[in-house]
Amino acid sequence: MDELAKYKLSFLVGGLYYNESLILANLYQELKDWTLVRKEAMDKNLLQTRMKSSSKRMSSEIINKLMLLNNEELEFLINGMESDQKLLLWIATCRRYTFIRDFSIEVIIYNYKNLKKVINKDEFDIFFNQKSLTHPELDKITELTRNKLRSVMFKNMREAGIIDKSGLIVPTFPSIEFISLLKNTSPDDINILPISNLIGDRL
Repeated sequence: MDELAKYKLSFLVGGLYYNESLILANLYQELKDWTLVRKEAMDKNLLQTRMKSSSKRMSSEIINKLMLLNNEELEFLINGMESDQKLLLWIATCRRYTFIRDFSIEVIIYNYKNLKKVINKDEFDIFFNQKSLTHPELDKITELTRNKLRSVMFKNMREAGIIDKSGLIVPTFPSIEFISLLKNTSPDDINILPISNLIGDRL
């Protein structure tokens, strides 16, 4: 299989990192250089981790996702409402990890549109097994790692407001400004959000 088609699965690190993402996004607006942002985050322990290795992993994970946002999106991330900010970080996560994006479209959005409103671990396992047929790299994943991937992905979804603690899909209510931003920068990303019908009718 084409190496470029392989799923990146390094999202084992943490969750959405809402507060930490805002810290580094604001620092980038000041420095305009992600290398300098990474260095300052490490030198000053801006993410308040106990160990340097943890700071390195966390800052790298956050920066790798923030780098996938353009300048307009980064500006919106800094100044937008909290609910919009979290949805934008979810979109950045989906851009970074095709596995999560595919799950969002093929499971979350499919279920939401078909009025099956709860996402559980069994649906993750079914999705994982189906994808392993075309992504043999998934067959190399241990059960322990697979469970960790599932746990972290569900944590991301909860923190982004995509599902609640019980796994119920939560209809999102992005602002008009947020929808306008996506239409201008990445209209396809609208399709990875379970947007409320009250807003969807106006798209």
